[in-house]
Amino acid sequence: DTLGAVTVYSGFLTNSAGGGALTISTLALGGGPAGSSARVDTGSGALKLGGTVTYNNANDPDTAVISGNLDLNGATRIFAVNNSLAPGTDVDLDVPAAIAGGANRGIYKTGAGVLRLRGINTFDGALTMGNNCGTLILAHPQAAGAPSAARAFGVGSGSSLVLDGANGDITAPANYSTLSLNGYGDTLLGPVKAALVNWAGTNTVPSAITLAANTYLASLSGRLALSGNISGAYTLTAWGDGDTHLSGVLGIGGGALAKYGSGILTLAGPGNNTFSGVTYVYGGKLLLNKSGSAYAINSGAVSVYSGGVLQHAAGSANNNLINSAGIYLYGTGQLDFNGATDAIGSISNYSASGAACDTWPVTNTAGGGNLTITTLGITPAPGYMTTIDSGTGTLTLGSNVTFTATQDGRAKISGTLDLGGAHRTFTVADGTHPNDLHVDARVTSVSGAYGITKTT
Repeated sequence: DTLGAVTVYSGFLTNSAGGGALTISTLALGGGPAGSSARVDTGSGALKLGGTVTYNNANDPDTAVISGNLDLNGATRIFAVNNSLAPGTDVDLDVPAAIAGGANRGIYKTGAGVLRLRGINTFDGALTMGNNCGTLILAHPQAAGAPSAARAFGVGSGSSLVLDGANGDITAPANYSTLSLNGYGDTLLGPVKAALVNWAGTNTVPSAITLAANTYLASLSGRLALSGNISGAYTLTAWGDGDTHLSGVLGIGGGALAKYGSGILTLAGPGNNTFSGVTYVYGGKLLLNKSGSAYAINSGAVSVYSGGVLQHAAGSANNNLINSAGIYLYGTGQLDFNGATDAIGSISNYSASGAACDTWPVTNTAGGGNLTITTLGITPAPGYMTTIDSGTGTLTLGSNVTFTATQDGRAKISGTLDLGGAHRTFTVADGTHPNDLHVDARVTSVSGAYGITKTT
């Protein structure tokens, strides 16, 4: 049968006998009294859309649900989902229905509410969110449809695309060839928001990603894997206690890379990262795991703050992972070269900036390896020891060592320290502790007979 506009304020639209197809113009759900819920269940039949699907938040009703089979019926359809303030309404419109659609027929999400797709969907068009258009949750391995040719994801400013793999890990179809991300995400998501969010599971987006503005990613749990190249000269920030894995080329020009939360952000893959902006590690771990001789960090400085770790992949032989970048270690921030062999820029330690404890700014968890640096600067926290420890590996100098006194703060260099083929100067400022810089490392000079000059 064919009807015009259908509105379900509360209660059910059902299909008792099953089978059949009902074609309508528009579908509006919600708007009933507080505590009510509007539901559509087509059973084994189908509901064919002729226009927009709307969730009406008047009176703050509960979640509306569409089950069964939904057909976009020859056009891209707008899902206008507004935000209800009813307690427990984390999702405003829940669609476990299987959504079908013809070639290049997709879904355009508007409204400040939350739309969740969790059916076995076969629609063949783009998934798009406008600016300030709430949240779209994909909660089934096939929720994103089955595009037959190159299609696009688009997430506008103030909007969030969420991957919820709690019921099965999600891999976005390969024919979603591009994903546009714009901004910091939906403010209603909670204290950690982002344009692209990994809610649960190990979920993968293979699309090439374009940043349209400074952009947040968030992995709240599990693992978010982005294998496409990332472009757009903007700052990219990764949040959350879950892990994020970037295996494409990070080509964000002079944009910065920032890491927050206790999770691991991995820079992997065979291609050189080309961005030149500063890298900031405010928490968790930034793991460098590029293969071959590819750069993970090319030229911009790296600043690691208390609670953060910059770590090489264990035993990596890629001596370009950090290239010429200088490393700045603040408070308890650490560089763990982890048995790798790499040649980088300078290391500047500022334990005095944020630490009130002994610190180990340079460590070597896996042991072995050889980290070659230019200059080494050490500034301990007053009253505490700062230890530079290469473990069973070697720290090779490309220039001189400077100790900056901070009252009775002191420092120690342990492991093996190689002079790197030249005479080196150790400039040690006089603090109030009787022993400012203690070198219990084995000092070597494998490239010739060179020594050390000590100055103040």
